[in-house]
Amino acid sequence: MIDVAYGLYFVYCDGCGRDIDGTYSDFEDALDGMKAQDWKSVKEAPDIWMNYCPKCAAKYGRPGPSEFAGIH
Repeated sequence: MIDVAYGLYFVYCDGCGRDIDGTYSDFEDALDGMKAQDWKSVKEAPDIWMNYCPKCAAKYGRPGPSEFAGIH
């Protein structure tokens, strides 16, 4: 999950609740941070994306280059 509070973006794993240390200034920076740390984003429904840390993402395989397509 990518959450926003007071203009800062936070990233949490939808599998275990783990978070990425730090905050991001916008949604795209949060996505870039997820990619850089090998997190995976999975589209569950037309408007629902689930985000997984590397440990939880292992259940779904490693993210490929098109995993994040369509969410920028």
